[in-house]
Amino acid sequence: RFVVEKMSKRHINLLRIIIDRKNMISGVLDIGSRPIREIMVPRPQVKAIEIKSSIQQILDTILSAGFSRFPVYKGRLDNIEGLIHVKDVIPYLVDNNKLNINKIIRKPFFVPEPASLENVLLQMQETANHLVFVVDEFGNMEGIVTLEDIIEEIVGEIKDEYDPKEEWFKQVEENVYVVKGKASIKDVNQRLLFELPEKREYTTLAGFFLYEFGKIPKEGEVLSCEGYRFVVEKMSKRHINLLRIIIEQKNEDKTDENRRQE
Repeated sequence: RFVVEKMSKRHINLLRIIIDRKNMISGVLDIGSRPIREIMVPRPQVKAIEIKSSIQQILDTILSAGFSRFPVYKGRLDNIEGLIHVKDVIPYLVDNNKLNINKIIRKPFFVPEPASLENVLLQMQETANHLVFVVDEFGNMEGIVTLEDIIEEIVGEIKDEYDPKEEWFKQVEENVYVVKGKASIKDVNQRLLFELPEKREYTTLAGFFLYEFGKIPKEGEVLSCEGYRFVVEKMSKRHINLLRIIIEQKNEDKTDENRRQE
């Protein structure tokens, strides 16, 4: 029995390695066709610093967000001035009054929404940029992407000691999940084995819901679509934070379809 259990564990570990390698190869082959907008952090979720911020306000943002690079804007987030790196702020911590953000700001690098992950990755390597701003056809800033974001699409998620241990979904009972609205449709389909349609009009679960629902929902409103029932669990102003997803009778539908084919 011990030998069988040991063999089983070895086979399971081997299977995991094979799956990881297969996913990595798939990620490499995929980056040439996927648009950068699929993986960007959308504008409402971007942590940024106003160019007139005091050193204390900058430090508060750095400490609360925990990132190493921050976009800098003037007046409103569409007016991107550049970005700052945390290491450039450190020398000014000794004297709070002498920080001039214009002296440490770095030039912004913009990429269009339809640009492929591969194309953006090559540009980031050539220009030594670790953060890019994604803009729409009118030049409006729609989100940001970091070098780490693209690498994670190839090799899988990279965790460090500062990353919060937080899942974007939770299974609450059989066939019932609570999922964050910002979860990508691609991840939802891969991790939860769902079959939600992936379209260019949206990239997140919240975007899918809004596309199908057709208006800003209220908490408790329901959408039945593609064999799933979506219930809005939590809203934050106009943003969908949490959705409860109930898998409906998909198996029965497939059985009926098989019977018709017979």
